[in-house]
Amino acid sequence: YAGTSHDLVAFERPPEKSWVKELEDRVFMEEFLAGMDEESRAICHKWLIGDEWKEIACDVGCSVQHAKDKLRYAIESTKKRLLGPGSTNP
Repeated sequence: YAGTSHDLVAFERPPEKSWVKELEDRVFMEEFLAGMDEESRAICHKWLIGDEWKEIACDVGCSVQHAKDKLRYAIESTKKRLLGPGSTNP
């Protein structure tokens, strides 16, 4: 369910998400993740699904701070590569 609690209480359907936008988002995410090294992709995936940092660090075999720093660097460098330096777009 992708609607708000108000929609649910009012028995209204959530707004339809454009299939084109959904496809564009998926392609962007795939390109974004493909731009990361394997360890960064694993950290990002675990973070996106809501794993705790302690669990992520344990799975990857590093400290919590290293996992956070690795993800931060991977996101910034991949964003610059895809969107260009100085870009403020997501």
